[in-house]
Amino acid sequence: MNGKIIITLFIAFIMVTSVIGFIWSSDSSGDNFEVLEYNNHQFKKVNGKYLLEINNNEYVFDNSPYELNNFDFEQFNLESDKYYILFNPEEKDLNMEYSMQKLYLVLRSLNVNVQLACFKEEGCDSNLPVKNCGEYSFYLNNGDSTKVYKDNKCVVIQGNNQGISKAVDKINLMLLKV
Repeated sequence: MNGKIIITLFIAFIMVTSVIGFIWSSDSSGDNFEVLEYNNHQFKKVNGKYLLEINNNEYVFDNSPYELNNFDFEQFNLESDKYYILFNPEEKDLNMEYSMQKLYLVLRSLNVNVQLACFKEEGCDSNLPVKNCGEYSFYLNNGDSTKVYKDNKCVVIQGNNQGISKAVDKINLMLLKV
């Protein structure tokens, strides 16, 4: 049990410091950014990323909110105060980890208890639990087409790296009510 807590805290620390480092490095370049207005919110475009501040929390988006307007999926509500972020160990790469971090930070800012978990036992770190769609989860899954759909208690986010990134950005906008 202590190993799971340590791994979860370590991952959370890495996620938070990564975002802070990105924001700090972008702030050090001066006020060289454009502001994009979307649904009464201001997005700062810095180094190709879109930064949104809500309630003293900064969120990073890789895609303009206007680019995401045509990305449709069945809306959903958070039904629990605990969610897993599921992945297949053999599919996990830096791009998927980055998308998982963005989703994790938004969920945590909404006071959701989030834990990383494997969808399959094969190749899974022994410190992570193995879960499935019987638990409230977000399941990031590689696939040819990009789609977001509900499967039991899972919100399945499927696509290639770019598709998953767009889907996570759209879900984060929805969760933040932007």
